[in-house]
Amino acid sequence: MSIRVTLSMLLLTIFWGSAFPAIKVALTGMTPGHLTLIRFLVASACFIIYSRVANTRLLPDKRDLPYVMLLAFLGISFYHSALNFGQQHVGAGAGSLIIATAPALSAALASWLLGERLPVAAWCGLLLSLAGVALISSGSSDSSLAAQSFNPYALLILAAAFATSLYAVLQKRMFTRYTGFELATFVTLIGTIPLLIFAPGFAADLRDANLSALVAAIYTGIFPAALCYAIFAYALSQAPVVRVTTMLYLVPVNSTLFAWLLIAEVPAPLTLLGGVVALAGVIVVQWSKWQAAKRGARASLQQSPQ
Repeated sequence: MSIRVTLSMLLLTIFWGSAFPAIKVALTGMTPGHLTLIRFLVASACFIIYSRVANTRLLPDKRDLPYVMLLAFLGISFYHSALNFGQQHVGAGAGSLIIATAPALSAALASWLLGERLPVAAWCGLLLSLAGVALISSGSSDSSLAAQSFNPYALLILAAAFATSLYAVLQKRMFTRYTGFELATFVTLIGTIPLLIFAPGFAADLRDANLSALVAAIYTGIFPAALCYAIFAYALSQAPVVRVTTMLYLVPVNSTLFAWLLIAEVPAPLTLLGGVVALAGVIVVQWSKWQAAKRGARASLQQSPQ
């Protein structure tokens, strides 16, 4: 990846890492559905304002609309709804560790959808990541779930990780016709529409919300949503999915740090162990794909005419 893309992704990992504790703060004053709605109303407003200033498109061509609608549902509507409902009972650090399995899931989906061969070691790494998620889920139950040994809300976050992985892989084909910023604009605006299902009681919830919850919700709409989705689409338009998603390893590190600094959240030992196992699995997946790419490059070089 270029220096520009690398620096952009480093900035993204900081803001995405901060999103998890910010969501926990916002959930102290509003419901998960209303948080999701206000976050993407704010993000949509940011994209509309910038698009008007920069004179860029707000909607794709009609032929691409069904495909963009699918991307919008996966990357915005479903992902953020599942994440916010899951984080009611899963810590910020634990949630980010589960989402960190997305690169491994993206690799598996790229193998299935794009025909990229996934080595046996990569499948072992994927299984290792899922085992780590199970440990995180067992160690992240809050007081309301204390009687349980497994936190079912963690499965919502795992479903969110699967959705964002699919979103990352499927959007690659659209960069032949649209810029990264245009695609981020399309999916944000279209993905916000299904969130209007949470409109009942929205105004009353905002009126009753405490100031810190409102500030946190607006923050997640401007930076982790609008800015980061634009950065992510730009990076994916400039570099392979695997290289871009590898940078996401830093998100749970940043999230755990922000959770400690902002909301005094310290992950349970089992959660940390699960995070280490999950990230180890992701590293195995990425390393095996890198090794396979090196072997393929050497084979191509040997077969080329001298």
